[in-house]
Amino acid sequence: TAGEHLTRRLRTVVIRSLLRQEVGFFDEPQNSAGALTAFLWEKVALVQAFNCHMFAYAIRQVSSILFGSWLIFTFGYWQLAVMMLAVMPVMTAMFGVVIMVALGVRSADERRINVGSLVTTVVQSVRTVAAYGAEARFLREYKADTDAEARQAQKNAIFTALAMGIGKGAPVAVIGIVAYVGCLLVQADVEELTGEVLQLILEPEAATGSSPLVAPDDETGCLNAKIWTLMEKFLVPVIVMFFMSMGMGAAGVIAQESPRGYAAAKLVFGTLARESRIDATVNSGRKIAQVRGKISVRNVVFAYPRAPNHLVCNGYSLEIEAGQRVALCGPSGSG
Repeated sequence: TAGEHLTRRLRTVVIRSLLRQEVGFFDEPQNSAGALTAFLWEKVALVQAFNCHMFAYAIRQVSSILFGSWLIFTFGYWQLAVMMLAVMPVMTAMFGVVIMVALGVRSADERRINVGSLVTTVVQSVRTVAAYGAEARFLREYKADTDAEARQAQKNAIFTALAMGIGKGAPVAVIGIVAYVGCLLVQADVEELTGEVLQLILEPEAATGSSPLVAPDDETGCLNAKIWTLMEKFLVPVIVMFFMSMGMGAAGVIAQESPRGYAAAKLVFGTLARESRIDATVNSGRKIAQVRGKISVRNVVFAYPRAPNHLVCNGYSLEIEAGQRVALCGPSGSG
């Protein structure tokens, strides 16, 4: 589909942009391997919720509402139609709650992403972790994050149960009320129909013939009672409102993706627009006419962005002659 093609294309250009970034960019916690994996999996996919697909879906829902309203007022009781339009926002909200709970539509759990990032980072740098004896520290951090996630999951379970109960119970109550009012309207029409039939039988000369529900048949001499009209006036509004509410509830859930899609689009295009401080793919710059092979490093002072006070190189100098082989040795994590 167009949305899948857009997601695949965005992931391709985002990965190409990430590969151009300098090493210090990945030293930031929000740019760890786990965080970037979650970014490519979730944020990029959300961008398709903020495109013309949403506009087309909105037009389809508006058309359904207009056509459904016409059906209700044309073929149903006008009293029942007015009542249903009044309770339709409640039905829509309840169906939206049920769909949200069933599909698991919710905002991203940043703590869960942090836990995944922590595990990924530790596994990829297990030698460095072991060299510094930081296993206990990362274990405590992992335990704290998972315990917090478990507590949040318990709260979410209670909320989900309550939301599902209300979301399924309220539409049943509303439909019951609507059905009761519809039965009262049908009962009134049946009494009117009964009176008209009796009047045609007992006093045919005095019958007004104004009721649209009963009329004599000139060919057979029988009375035609349009009983199906009563059912039509009762069932059409109920069925139309039921399906309209489901569609509007689903539209409300999808509409909630628009703000998240907008925020994801800002992150994605912010990543694409970021200029790398050291871009290895750029061929511009000073070109040396002749290379002798001698390397001279003098008084280098360097620190990673995440630890500016921890100098990896502090006045470091090195001379390497042309053709000389030099090995730089040090413990894991020394930089």
